[in-house]
Amino acid sequence: MTTKHPHLATHFARLAQKKTLAHAYLFTGATGAGKTALARWVAQACLCVQPQVNGQPCGQCDECHRIQRDEHPDVLHIVPDGQTIKVNQIRLLRSEFSKSGVEGLQKFFIISEAEKMTASAANSLLKFLEEPTGQVTAFLLSAHPQQLLPTIVSRCQVVKVAPPTVAQLREALRAAGATTELQELLPLITRDQQVALRLAGDPVVPKLITAIKQWFTQICQGDYRAFVAVQTRIMPEATSPELRSMAVDLVVQLTRTLLLTAVSAQDETPPFPDMAALFNQVVARVSKKQLTAGVTAALGVSRQLAANVSFQNAFEGLTLRLITVLH
Repeated sequence: MTTKHPHLATHFARLAQKKTLAHAYLFTGATGAGKTALARWVAQACLCVQPQVNGQPCGQCDECHRIQRDEHPDVLHIVPDGQTIKVNQIRLLRSEFSKSGVEGLQKFFIISEAEKMTASAANSLLKFLEEPTGQVTAFLLSAHPQQLLPTIVSRCQVVKVAPPTVAQLREALRAAGATTELQELLPLITRDQQVALRLAGDPVVPKLITAIKQWFTQICQGDYRAFVAVQTRIMPEATSPELRSMAVDLVVQLTRTLLLTAVSAQDETPPFPDMAALFNQVVARVSKKQLTAGVTAALGVSRQLAANVSFQNAFEGLTLRLITVLH
C-alpha cells in the first residue's frame, strides 16, 4: 500500500495514530484501483498490535493477517449478494454497528460496490450515517459513485483512489514471472492488478494472443480466411467472458497501434513489435481516415456484446468490416 498509494498511506496512518478517523469514507476509483486493499490497510493501521513508528501496520501480526483474510470479528465486509446489496445485509451491518467491538472498541465496515445497494438498503444505511453510534468507521467502495444517493455521498469523506500506474503493473507482472510480451500487453488491457496477474497465470492467454495476432495479420493482408479463423482459432481459446473481453481489447490495441504508427504518435516502444513491419506496410497504402474507421469498428464490438450479440457473430462481422476498411 505504501508503494501503490504513498500519500494516502501517510494520511491515514497519521489519522490512525491520532485516532481521528471520520465515521464514513467513500473510496472512489476504477475497478482494480485498490479500494478494498486500502480500506483493509486502514483497519490494520488501527488494530495492529505492533504498529510502526510512523503509524503504519506491521502486516505480520495476527490482527493484520485476520483483517487481510476477512476473518477479523471487528471488521465486517459486505459484498453484493448476486447483483445487489440487499436491505437485510445493511440491517445486519446496523445491528453490528450498535454493538461494542469484540476485541476492542473500534469497529470497521467495508461495503464493496456500494452503488449496487437496493433503494431500501441505501435508505437503511443512510439512517445510520445520519446518526452514527460508537467508535465505528465505514468504508463505502464504488467505481460508480454517481449511482449512489447524493445524501449518502454528502455524509462521507470522498477519497479518490487512483489505479496502479502502467510501470507499477508491469513490475508486478515481472515479479510474478510473466513473459515480456504479457508485461507489455496486459497493462494496456486492464489496470486491475488482480485481473492482470490472473490473466498472466492462465495458460490459455498466450494462445489467445497468438490467435488474435494471426487473425489480424490475415486481415491486414486482405486474406478472407480470417473469417474462418474466428471459428477455428479464436473461439477455441476465447472460452470465458474474461477471455472474450481480452480478445476485444487486443483488437482495439492492434487497430490503435496501426493508427499511431501512421501519425507517428508513439510515446514509447509500441506494442506488438513483431508486427511492426506489417503495420508499416498497411499505413503506407491506407489513409488515416481508414485507420480511424478501423479503431471505431473495433470499439463497436463491446457495444454489440452488451446488446447480446454473440461473440462469434460480432467478431465475424468485425472481420469483414476491417478487411473492407483496410483494403
